Amino acid sequence: MTAQSSTMTYVVSATTRAGGAASVHARASEIAFDGSAQSGDALPGPADLLCAALSACILKNVERFANMLPFRYDSASIEVTADREESPPRIVRMHYRLRIVTDEPAARIELLHKNIRKFGTITPLVVEALAHVGLSLPSTAPPPSVFDQFKAGRHFHYFTAVYNEEHGQEYPQFPGVTQRLYWSFPDPASFEGTHDQRLARAMEVRDAIRTRLDAGPSTLPDAPRSSTTRTDSQ
Repeated sequence: MTAQSSTMTYVVSATTRAGGAASVHARASEIAFDGSAQSGDALPGPADLLCAALSACILKNVERFANMLPFRYDSASIEVTADREESPPRIVRMHYRLRIVTDEPAARIELLHKNIRKFGTITPLVVEALAHVGLSLPSTAPPPSVFDQFKAGRHFHYFTAVYNEEHGQEYPQFPGVTQRLYWSFPDPASFEGTHDQRLARAMEVRDAIRTRLDAGPSTLPDAPRSSTTRTDSQ
């Protein structure tokens, strides 16, 4: 019996009048925005609304994971910056600065941030690249922590960390007697170019990960009491 995945549907409507007086209608709220041909100073434009949507998504997930972990905090604020090119007109990158008022230690703050990055949003290119080979991302519900499994008495001969060393991503540390394998792959979120160019690179990363996995346990070295093997894929 296969469990059916649930799908949430969101419906938003928008209207505009000659001259650019526009508004978005979402649920019971109305949000006025600048729909004119030029950028105004009073009302948000489409790019501002995009930044607002990302801000709302991240802050909502602060509350979501604060309840799930749990994580204590008094307040959270975020500033999102988007860089736009004119020819062709497009948003080329987005940055955010998240501030949280909490008495939690630094390690717990980083744990919250990792959960927000990993489960709060999905890179569309990754989803599309997987769909080309009949695969999809699993549920966004966080899986059981490997650290909790370790505390429960489970031990592993091998631990593989998949990360991107080129962009300074950190890999998790796993305690215990194990063979540590660190696989570095380019981050699809950092790819630039046209949609087709970025998708092609995402497919390359997908295929590189599949090649590693298809090689199977037979290619792995015997697990010594403590060792590290690092492999980079650029």
